[in-house]
Amino acid sequence: MGGPNQPIMAHARGQASVQIMSSAEVLTAVSANQATEAPVHVPQRQITDQSTAALPVVHAAPAPDPQAFTMTLAKQNVRFAAVRPDIVRQIGKDSITIDRFPFLVGRQSSRTSEAMSPPVSLTVSDNQPFQLSRRHFMIDQDEDGIIVRDCGSHNGTIVNGVLLGGNSIGFRAVLGPGENEIIAGTLISPFQFSCWI
Repeated sequence: MGGPNQPIMAHARGQASVQIMSSAEVLTAVSANQATEAPVHVPQRQITDQSTAALPVVHAAPAPDPQAFTMTLAKQNVRFAAVRPDIVRQIGKDSITIDRFPFLVGRQSSRTSEAMSPPVSLTVSDNQPFQLSRRHFMIDQDEDGIIVRDCGSHNGTIVNGVLLGGNSIGFRAVLGPGENEIIAGTLISPFQFSCWI
């Protein structure tokens, strides 16, 4: 049997077959199939953190390219605030009005480079074991409206109960009108935010 990074082919009776792929292979397959809209069947991975095991997973989309973003003015009113008191103490009790996109949220770190594009809009302190990545998620706008993109974080981002990044192959979710819940990390993460559209 192959190791964790070796492809394995399993055959069932009849016409069915399952191919287990690495994350990079899945993203390559999904990207190649987006133009033809052919279905890509992705196997379930065992999730070691049980706090995310019951979450639905979004459809595949390519990981965001940080160099591809430019700052744009907000087309509608977007407010953002922390939910948990310990995070409210760090960023303030008043909601933040987002007037430029993308609005990037990440962990405070001495290694974050100002040359990275787009720059981190809101940094929050975190302690090991980290829930928050240095460039964790961003709020942006596109033709579908206001969206949240996971920036390839290790633990993922949960948007209105849907897992992005982390153990998921999806990186993007559209926010609905009214209040939206965003959790940076797993369900037990203190980095819980509300975003109003």
